[in-house]
Amino acid sequence: MKLQRTIVTVSVLLSLFLIGCLPKQTVKSPKPETQLNISVSIGPQAYFVTKITGKLATVQSMIPSGADAHTFEPQPDKTIELSKTDIYFTIGLDQEKAWIEKFKSINPKMAVSNSINQVSIKNGDPHVWLSPKYAKIISKNMYESIVQLDPANEETYTQNYSVWVMELDLLDQKIQKRLQNTKNKTFLVYHPAWSYFADDYGLKMLSIEKEGKEPKPKEIADIIQTAKEKNIHVLFYQPEKDQKLPQVIANEINGKIQTIDPLASDWLIMMNTMTEMLYEVLR
Repeated sequence: MKLQRTIVTVSVLLSLFLIGCLPKQTVKSPKPETQLNISVSIGPQAYFVTKITGKLATVQSMIPSGADAHTFEPQPDKTIELSKTDIYFTIGLDQEKAWIEKFKSINPKMAVSNSINQVSIKNGDPHVWLSPKYAKIISKNMYESIVQLDPANEETYTQNYSVWVMELDLLDQKIQKRLQNTKNKTFLVYHPAWSYFADDYGLKMLSIEKEGKEPKPKEIADIIQTAKEKNIHVLFYQPEKDQKLPQVIANEINGKIQTIDPLASDWLIMMNTMTEMLYEVLR
């Protein structure tokens, strides 16, 4: 028995000695996932990009929710971030041309992609992202540019994009079903942001502002008269606008103001909220 124990002990010691003499192997850590830096003009674009990239990108929007997209100028902290940007997605705003020239001077290697390619713009109205139909085209353009920029992660982007397209189709069907049998079809807005949405679902948008300009007194009187004739008692209003004139008009039609932000960063919630508010107004 003593001999057996001695043999086992010697064997164990010898094994440990041999293991210690083996060359040490370096354990390679997993290769980190690619992290794209993407910049966009507005919150809804950032929402679309995140749906496609998931955790494979950091996304920043130039214009924050609640700002006036027609007059906004990027702050210094935003332009600093552009030095890291791999690609910038435009959305058709008038000021973007001047922005891009400035941004390219900060980061000459930054790619620029037009996210509204193949979208039919009418009367210079840029609010195409408020149509689920056009949101699909915008997302497709973004997806194709992202895959071209980062082909190594194409499979992930494709899976995410496919799921997002299904969500958009379901949203479209939901809005169509919700609004198709409403008694009224005309709704009143302060800023003319919802014309594409109205076209998609057989509605008519009555707008106070015309091409970003406040109406003249005669035009205001006409709007009030039309609203009364069509039994409209709600005015949809954007948070960045001065509330004085909208409130006067709301009082004249014996109605109220409801706030909706077309630049909201959570696009899907905003679209569902607008649908439900319209249903209550039009049914």
